[in-house]
Amino acid sequence: MKKDVNRLLRGHRANIDRYAKLLATNLTELERQYIHRRIAEEHAAIARLEAERFLPIATATADPATLIAARQAAGRQKGGGSGDARRAFSLTAGARANG
Repeated sequence: MKKDVNRLLRGHRANIDRYAKLLATNLTELERQYIHRRIAEEHAAIARLEAERFLPIATATADPATLIAARQAAGRQKGGGSGDARRAFSLTAGARANG
């Protein structure tokens, strides 16, 4: 499973690189907006994968309220935010260390 997640992460990063190269070309404003949207979607997919990679570790020792908050933060990544899942994971890691 770890190899699958790493493969998916590499694919999303390669897509971001490809889209960034496209932005350096002559594009219409509509095309540029589309590519920016796709880059945001790729970043959100990476954030979801990274959050999912750590949630199973935290489930064994964290309290249920902390896990719910972490899963909700990971779900918010669809909007393209970058820090919610990492903050949620920090909360779960803190709960594990303190509990």
